[in-house]
Amino acid sequence: ENELKDKEAKDVVRGAVKEMNELAAGLREGGDKKLAEEIEVLVEHFSNDPSCDELKDAAAGAKKAAAKLGAAGRHDEAKAMEDLAVKLEDAAVAAQEVKETRLVLEGEHGALEAQEEARAEAEDVCSALEAAGLVKDAEVVRELERVLAGGEATAEELEELVHKASDLVHELEEKGEGALAMKVGKLEGKLKASVNKEKEAENELKDKEAKDVVRGAVKEMNELAAGLREGGDKKLAEEI
Repeated sequence: ENELKDKEAKDVVRGAVKEMNELAAGLREGGDKKLAEEIEVLVEHFSNDPSCDELKDAAAGAKKAAAKLGAAGRHDEAKAMEDLAVKLEDAAVAAQEVKETRLVLEGEHGALEAQEEARAEAEDVCSALEAAGLVKDAEVVRELERVLAGGEATAEELEELVHKASDLVHELEEKGEGALAMKVGKLEGKLKASVNKEKEAENELKDKEAKDVVRGAVKEMNELAAGLREGGDKKLAEEI
């Protein structure tokens, strides 16, 4: 879904570039060489994979070009450029959403891998404890293993596992099981790594959700302003 959104944003940009080239060609044929060159300069600044900032800059440039076209009496071309500016702004928003979603997915993947590593370590520790005849201690680790299965434990749940592993390390040391205590200590380290990865993933998701709310609010405000402008309330529209 994210890759599709990325492709759609790039398709919008390619379409905008094509329209800008056609508009520049039309202006050049009509004798407006200077205006044509300004639009061509905008097109030249596009990379094969424009960033969100590049798209924002392009949208701002398109707005300036639209203003100049309007001042020169080329109202149809000015309207076309204004429409292109809106498309580029939308593409910039989409590009940012794609980037944020990619970070969220990468974070979730990293958290899943960390939990799987911890689960595999827990399985190994459990076998070692059972082989040593420490059945009750092995059951403690087996419980950790069950929580880790599936990789869906929250940061809070993982922190609880860290505490349990830490307690088990101390208990084994008191029993004189130093080697086994070291193995559980290694598991504790992997659990701590899982906590950090899970917190990073959760923070990335919260950050994206907050930005999604802001983008939604901005979209609604733009729609409200457009409605006011169409209704003749230009001053109120400008305030929004």
